[in-house]
Amino acid sequence: VVFNVGGRHFEILTHVIQRRPSTLLANLLDDIGTDSSQPIFVDASPDRFQHIVDWYRYGEMSLPSTCCKHALLRDARYFMLPDEVKMNGC
Repeated sequence: VVFNVGGRHFEILTHVIQRRPSTLLANLLDDIGTDSSQPIFVDASPDRFQHIVDWYRYGEMSLPSTCCKHALLRDARYFMLPDEVKMNGC
């Protein structure tokens, strides 16, 4: 499935999203479906979205020194990730 985040496209395997139910992206897939030929628009920062995608893929995020932890935690809440999201410093 392709997500359009702030004008940038991110392609993620559907099963990667679906194995994390009760999150925003999983809910979007449930609502819109996976057969859509158009990217699914997500109103978020494309610069931080890759960290959110990492959580979906690996169950944790790596936090580079250039990224604001507060902003990433805010994004985690927006995407309905669990409260105990694991972040590792780079």
